[in-house]
Amino acid sequence: MKTLPSLFLPVFLLPSLSFAVTPQLMGGDERLACEAIMCLTNPIKPPECATSLRKFHSIKYKYGHDTINARRNFLKKCPMEDRTGFDEFVDMLVK
Repeated sequence: MKTLPSLFLPVFLLPSLSFAVTPQLMGGDERLACEAIMCLTNPIKPPECATSLRKFHSIKYKYGHDTINARRNFLKKCPMEDRTGFDEFVDMLVK
């Protein structure tokens, strides 16, 4: 059985990105992490993405692997009801 190219993966995963709480109740890094996930998967970056993407890209360390780990941990702050495949999805976004 053939696997789908990774290009199509975000489209199929987006419906499974269900939030544990409603977005209006989230704040701080949780909200920014969820917004960053949505913005990173969107080829067109609307102005509403500026804050969350600025936070994501401001995470920098001396060594690249530390930066990747910190950015991955930031995105994982988004509360999810079903985390099946979420870690792999976040890994794909960060690398």
